[in-house]
Amino acid sequence: MHSGNSAFGAIVLLAGFLWNGAMAEIDVEPRLRGTVELKKGGKLEGWIHFDREVLLLTELTGNERRISAADLKVAHVHLADGQLKNSPGLQGSYFNEPGLAGLITERVDGVVDFNWGRMAPMPDFPADNFSVRWDGEIESIIAGSYSFHVSSSEGVRLWVNGRSLIDRWVNQSEREHSGIIQLEGRQRYPIRLEYFEGGGDAAVHLLWTVPESGKAVIPGRQLSHRPVREPSRNGLLGSYHRGSNFKGDAVERIDRAIDFSWVDTGPVAGFGINYFSVRWEGEVEAPVSGPVTFHATTDDGVRVWVGAEMIIDEWRPREAAESRGEIVMEAGRRYPIRMDYYQATKSALARLSWSGPALEQQLVPEKNLFAKPPSKPPREISPGLVLKGGSFLAGRVTGMNEKDIQISCGATTQLQVRKQNIGAVQFVPLNAGTFAKMSGRRSGCVLRGGDYLVADLVSIDEEEIEMRSPVLGRRKFKAEDVRFIKLGDFRRERANFEVRTRSGSLLRANWLMLDGKRALVKDNSFCWINLAPGEVTAVYGIVVDDSKGQ
Repeated sequence: MHSGNSAFGAIVLLAGFLWNGAMAEIDVEPRLRGTVELKKGGKLEGWIHFDREVLLLTELTGNERRISAADLKVAHVHLADGQLKNSPGLQGSYFNEPGLAGLITERVDGVVDFNWGRMAPMPDFPADNFSVRWDGEIESIIAGSYSFHVSSSEGVRLWVNGRSLIDRWVNQSEREHSGIIQLEGRQRYPIRLEYFEGGGDAAVHLLWTVPESGKAVIPGRQLSHRPVREPSRNGLLGSYHRGSNFKGDAVERIDRAIDFSWVDTGPVAGFGINYFSVRWEGEVEAPVSGPVTFHATTDDGVRVWVGAEMIIDEWRPREAAESRGEIVMEAGRRYPIRMDYYQATKSALARLSWSGPALEQQLVPEKNLFAKPPSKPPREISPGLVLKGGSFLAGRVTGMNEKDIQISCGATTQLQVRKQNIGAVQFVPLNAGTFAKMSGRRSGCVLRGGDYLVADLVSIDEEEIEMRSPVLGRRKFKAEDVRFIKLGDFRRERANFEVRTRSGSLLRANWLMLDGKRALVKDNSFCWINLAPGEVTAVYGIVVDDSKGQ
């Protein structure tokens, strides 16, 4: 840790305080925070910094990891500006395999004081051979020497303030292990507890001995976690499929609430009114404590899961009807939620509401829903620039000069991109099939009526486009009458990362500098792209050569 008496040293110390000392209440400057999924399995959480070809992750324990593009599946990121509020309890990640691997179910546990015996820790989960990681913060009471105790069957590990206090990752019968650490009074410290269950009875209890007090289970009021979420992403992620069985590529979007009645048109562009299916996923924050009833009104089939428990199962054709399912919830706690719906023929209806103690039946509101991050790029390619290496820079083209084309990306980012790096300019959304056909054409433009003019681009602005044809000479078009301009060849070249943004860009990057201050992308056509860091939502690792398609 940095030491010294200068004002500069104090600032550096405060900036590093989050993991190297007592938990600071605010961050000095914006930083990127998020979750990281590895290709070999496993999910990590912490502060994220991309340095050229490597992801540097500082976990909640203070442990630092270097993750290569070859090992990275995806990093979902958001800009944390110190305004994240703590939520009570510890974030529990439940793995269906003993080595903190396999499928993950997440929930918030108010305390760690479980004696499952031979029962599973939750519905639809194995009773044996599973593992759990609890992450969050613990608030001390007074300054002094604290003893932490974990009583468990099978293996257990505990870190407090980045320091390993207990490390007994072995098969064992139930017994207690302890560790001691000095803490300041009324400060928050990062805490992580890991546990695996191999067979037989399952139990795990987290306790402490506070100075001048006796040993006790750590109470929920002393535990909290900072959810890795974007406050603005309220709603649920809706994955829309053609056909009633969720097959094929999905069109994804965030739906603020589930309250739809499709009569004459399909749910998204290009869909019919018959034979489609939708899966909504994310988290729901309980409005009250006690039994909460979920009401799914649909035409046709529906299934609903809350907290890994299926509470509604009406997977059959039917006219508009309401189905109900009940689950006991704790006010303010977030639970995983998923709703599956399919439409057969005629009218299409999907609505999700709830009721409970002192809660009249109402739509589940946007403020209580938190969307799962999108899993795939949109299948509809937005307006923007296609770079020669296969990157797509979404935005509105505003003009050009002798060397560059200007594009407006998002609300504030204005970029100039060298024409030598650009393969095409796109003005209206195209589906993936039409987009692929354009890559094989000669230089020219596609007009709104579908005609293709072999020509070279002369000038472009927001109102007018001028092309030079070897047959027709110079021709001017209204910008609204042109769909696509091909400048040169483009294809999906090799890359290390795919960077995805709020505005819809998909940038194939060989090199990436990304943290809370900057987002500098060197794409695989050697085009340098400078974005606002808050514009980036996810970074995917790419297999060594996926130029033939993912």
